[in-house]
Amino acid sequence: MINKFILIIVFIISYMQFYAQAIKKTTTPKIYFSSHIGIGLVKGHLSSNVKRGFQAMTGIEYKFNNHTSVVGELNFDGYSYKKTTDLYSIDGLVNNIPLTLFYKYTFGIKKWLPYTKFGLGSAKVTVPLALQNNNFTIIKNSSIILMQFQTALGLNYEIKKGYLSFIEVGYQQFGKNKLLYNKQLNVLGFKIGIATAL
Repeated sequence: MINKFILIIVFIISYMQFYAQAIKKTTTPKIYFSSHIGIGLVKGHLSSNVKRGFQAMTGIEYKFNNHTSVVGELNFDGYSYKKTTDLYSIDGLVNNIPLTLFYKYTFGIKKWLPYTKFGLGSAKVTVPLALQNNNFTIIKNSSIILMQFQTALGLNYEIKKGYLSFIEVGYQQFGKNKLLYNKQLNVLGFKIGIATAL
């Protein structure tokens, strides 16, 4: 599945680079610092155990021109996790810390600036597990590093020169996680944030 996403990303990036050169609208490269907060909804096989949670991000963006840029983001996310059996009950958090490098394409040159972005990276995922020790059950956090893919659609609004606010809908897909029944963790996120030129 991730390989198909990579092929699609390569095609879209190639097309957008050609389009950006064709319209010949460039601007002085700029660096933006951004941050956002939001909520994440877990989808797929794990949604019965891993519920919605919070998302927080800090990132930096380098703009090549009015349309194309690269973005690096570090997220700090947490999702409610519940599992109950005859022997134990877990009520905790699945913590997710992804580091992602995005290609971003922005449409338009006015105050309202829709955009799309695609990214790959890795994430440290921490899950509470139940371990049996003689007649006792011990709840212990265990972590794993996973590859992850992200894509998003968003809308920037230029408050004034060098200051942007934005809303974003994003999708994250992680590799299969042996700590979560060898299934993929898929998250749909809704975010709001601000960005300032450095």
